[in-house]
Amino acid sequence: MKQNKGITLITLIVTIIVLLILATIGTNAGISLIQESKYHNTISQMKVMQTKVNELYEEYKNGNTIEIGEEIPNNLQTKASEALNTAIQNNITEKYIGEDLTGYKYISADYAKNKLGIENANLDYIVNIEYRTVILLDGVKKDGNTIYSLNEIEDEQYNVEYINPTVILSKNGGTYTIPTNGSVSIEDTLIIVDKPKDTQNIELKLEYVWTTSKNTTPTSGWIQAQDGNTIQLDNIRDEGEYYLWTKITNVKSGSLIKIENIQTSKPFTIKKVSKNTYIQYTVIHKQMDLDGINYTAFETETLRGTEYDQVTPTPKTYSGFTFDEQNSQKNVEINPNGTTTIELKYTRNKYNLALGSIEGISLQGSSSPGEYYYGTQISLNATENQGYTFESWQSSNPTLLASSTNKQYTFTMPAGDITLTPSITTNWRRY
Repeated sequence: MKQNKGITLITLIVTIIVLLILATIGTNAGISLIQESKYHNTISQMKVMQTKVNELYEEYKNGNTIEIGEEIPNNLQTKASEALNTAIQNNITEKYIGEDLTGYKYISADYAKNKLGIENANLDYIVNIEYRTVILLDGVKKDGNTIYSLNEIEDEQYNVEYINPTVILSKNGGTYTIPTNGSVSIEDTLIIVDKPKDTQNIELKLEYVWTTSKNTTPTSGWIQAQDGNTIQLDNIRDEGEYYLWTKITNVKSGSLIKIENIQTSKPFTIKKVSKNTYIQYTVIHKQMDLDGINYTAFETETLRGTEYDQVTPTPKTYSGFTFDEQNSQKNVEINPNGTTTIELKYTRNKYNLALGSIEGISLQGSSSPGEYYYGTQISLNATENQGYTFESWQSSNPTLLASSTNKQYTFTMPAGDITLTPSITTNWRRY
């Protein structure tokens, strides 16, 4: 006789347990998916807010007054402080985001939508324009941790300020000579300037190459250098123009932005010369005219130097004049054809003319006391008043200007201050 085979109690219990496990797994997976979706949605909104803050920071950096957000409400002060402190502790960048709430403003979801034009905003923040920092007030869960800022997330540093760096050469171009059967060495120090302020995602590689082209960027031959390296141009025996090309690239893996700046220097002109080739050149010493504007050649000298050398002649000393370094030529290259002329200029000095007591005479038609250029013609005409006799003009410095017994005394202004005093005798008698 056949017996019916039913489900045993043990089988039923096992089935129920398996179903419960599957249900639990499904529930947890669903919760994880919801949390993951919420996390990514929150991060996306934070990036939008961070972009807005970065834009406002550019205006702030240019000196514009930026008004954003509101004062943090009293009932949110504690929450805001806790969020900021956690963000500071978990900050994985080198970026400074503050020590307290100074400079931070409150941005509600409504403010973000209505004032900043951010659609679908539903999060509250505190932000600091100066530090380019966005802090999420309520945080968001990720792998058991609560995250308040993008500075706490690997590869999410969207508030890094990148500045395109440039290269400075200590010598930008110039003329260099190669003696016969010789070589030339041009030394230049490469310096990186305007580095990014935040360097957690920056690794700069500096390269250089010498070429004869100023228009076509080299595709090969680049040599890696370090910040501040001295580089040389060696063993170039051909005449012509050479250019130093420099390139900076951000090569760090995972960088958010590639920095590349390729530029060329001014030309380095290479010229071949023979050793000990001396060429004449002319130096003209020009003195300022009495009009105080024009200059006239006073002295010319012929000197000798090596062709292509750069020379600055030694100025001379002239009484009544001062060497005008600013308007004189210097570092002039000696042309091998012997036509090089260098002008040195000298300004004309002014000196003071003073008169002593003139009681007993009149000076009608005379030059007035005051400042005069050296070499200016001065005339003093003494007319005796009744009862007085003119004897002489007495000079305060006979070395500069001699005294004179002439009533009409004409002279040129000496190279120094001078005082002339008339010597007068009286003819009045007592009865």
